[in-house]
Amino acid sequence: MPRLLREIVATIVRGQADLELVGEVDSTDQLVGLPPLGVPDVVIAGESDSVGAVAAELLERFPRLRVLEVAGDGGSASVYELRPARTLVAQIGADSLLGALRGEAK
Repeated sequence: MPRLLREIVATIVRGQADLELVGEVDSTDQLVGLPPLGVPDVVIAGESDSVGAVAAELLERFPRLRVLEVAGDGGSASVYELRPARTLVAQIGADSLLGALRGEAK
């Protein structure tokens, strides 16, 4: 995911009292080996082939976690939850991203 897009999404999440962003990495592969940084609510990841596998592993460690996968062009996003399942976020924007992270996606 382009750095500017990642920063925009992170800023949206950080502005919410009920969500906590505890760190950032450049690649989803770096997430798996991370030591616990507390209990994260959200992981924001760029779209890649490995996101589904990484999300499944993280969800085993952190059952309440949501992994937000954002397309590189910022035009779409998906949320992985414990199910583990992928939920499409049809209209990309601050409200739809936050709704998806809170389990309100339709």
